[in-house]
Amino acid sequence: EFTFAAWWKPYTEKGISSSIYDRFFQIDNGKITSGNRIWLGRVYNSAGLMFEVPNADGSGSQQYSFYPNSYPANAWHFIACVLDVPNMKARIHLNDEYQEFPLTEVPAMLDLQRFFLGCVGTSGQLNGDLRGVLIRPYAVSPETIATWHSLDVPFIDPFILPSQGVTQTPDDIIIIETPGDTEDDITIIETSENTEVV
Repeated sequence: EFTFAAWWKPYTEKGISSSIYDRFFQIDNGKITSGNRIWLGRVYNSAGLMFEVPNADGSGSQQYSFYPNSYPANAWHFIACVLDVPNMKARIHLNDEYQEFPLTEVPAMLDLQRFFLGCVGTSGQLNGDLRGVLIRPYAVSPETIATWHSLDVPFIDPFILPSQGVTQTPDDIIIIETPGDTEDDITIIETSENTEVV
């Protein structure tokens, strides 16, 4: 089980790759074929999103597609997917929408060897920007995803903080600015239990 979340700025309103779908990420066991990988990508010529995990024996895959409302290119959107094996569920989130799917089988345990972000080797280019990428080795709730979405960046991990609610005050947030720099600044959020830097 795991959770992937990020902010994403697509350059096009629809997926552009027809053979190897535009990838947000792919994890695999050294083979690119179905049953040997887990990935999240865009559906070709569509605003849809697809999440693929292996089937039980690794001979094929389980694919789940989510077709959210249309979203504009060249704007930041919040994307997440969750694999919740104990509860036999998968979810895909985009901005304030999500869809939950029942897993048809317990996914095969893969001997993971490779991780790709925004591509699969030289193929499946995402054709967009990612920032604030977060990967956690457990499933989080829709409420936690909604909290991350409302925070922009950085993400606050509910397994580190005392509760899933996040309270920020001006004293919690420190912004380090570089004179003359127009890029994103470093933000440090400090609490009694945790410090995160973005």
